[in-house]
Amino acid sequence: MSNRFENNSKKTLLIISLIMILVVLFGFEKLLGNTRFGGEENQSVRHIRLKENTPNINKMLSPSDDIVALSDSLENKPYSFKIDQNGFIFPSTPHRDADKVIAFIGGSTTECMYVDEDKRFPALTGQLLETSNNKKINALNAGVSGNNSMHSINTLLNKIIPMNPDIAVLLHNINDLSVLLHEKTYWNNNQHRSLIVEEDHSIKSQIKQLFPNTYTFAYEVKRKLMGDGNEFDNSDDGHNKPKLSNEKMLSMFKANLNSFVEINKANSITPVLMTQASRFTEKPDDVIMKNLQNLDAMDLTYSEYRSLFQAMNQVIRTVALEKSVLLIDLEKEVPPTNQYMSDPVHFTNSGSELVAKIISAKLAPLVEELLE
Repeated sequence: MSNRFENNSKKTLLIISLIMILVVLFGFEKLLGNTRFGGEENQSVRHIRLKENTPNINKMLSPSDDIVALSDSLENKPYSFKIDQNGFIFPSTPHRDADKVIAFIGGSTTECMYVDEDKRFPALTGQLLETSNNKKINALNAGVSGNNSMHSINTLLNKIIPMNPDIAVLLHNINDLSVLLHEKTYWNNNQHRSLIVEEDHSIKSQIKQLFPNTYTFAYEVKRKLMGDGNEFDNSDDGHNKPKLSNEKMLSMFKANLNSFVEINKANSITPVLMTQASRFTEKPDDVIMKNLQNLDAMDLTYSEYRSLFQAMNQVIRTVALEKSVLLIDLEKEVPPTNQYMSDPVHFTNSGSELVAKIISAKLAPLVEELLE
């Protein structure tokens, strides 16, 4: 009578061979661990964070209930949100052979997620300039929610310069103010604001990769319960760190603006700076205070916060003057009402259209000069 081994000799030999190979590989791996080849498993792999929208997505996004609750003129409906292969918001490159390329870099107010696709000011500015100059203009929208000027410098170096733009327009203020108030530095370990990320091999990371949609849903639930970490979330994540002086915050912001200008000039790109429009009036309405409801936790009054925001805009004006670059002063040109902004800083359709007209009028002479 034949035994089980004889009946399954080939399978058994294969299993034994595989086990032996694994044992040899495991032993060889341990042996190499003590040589110049070893140690990789004990090393943390870190990367510079490129904060961009995921390339090649095409979604209809509706604002969440909490975003709607913190707005008073946001249309609660689905918005088309398409990202091209380079991580720019559609339509950033309508022309293969554009006469001029303009890059718009910033946070959510540049991104314009909850603005109709044909009314987002970067693309609309390009269209208006095409009409006035009778030339083909590509207007890259590199805005990403939550980005501050340090993230945008990284975007400039790694995404914008390779696109060979003629003009780079920067719009930052409130996200820089937020990160410096929260973290007291641009170099931090915050999960969403950090400049460097560490490769994560944890179970949590594996779950995120296997079930990305479920993970996103769970994160949204957590965000609603604990705060979303956006520019209006004023919980003091860095409460154990010494508070920065106003002068230090403004100095750090100015250094980034100077870097942005000089990097562009070194790469034959014309830099343009913009101040940030807002609804931070002397007497705030209910929507403004809802968005800034945790100011007390940071030991700030509304008046102090508003003064800091205005001081950040003044730094932008100062750098533009000192560096002899074009300034587009949206703070002075956009009325601080809910017709143009649905919350403290985010544009409505009307606001985005107005901003496109303001920017295109300011850029028109510069584009004409570059076309000569």
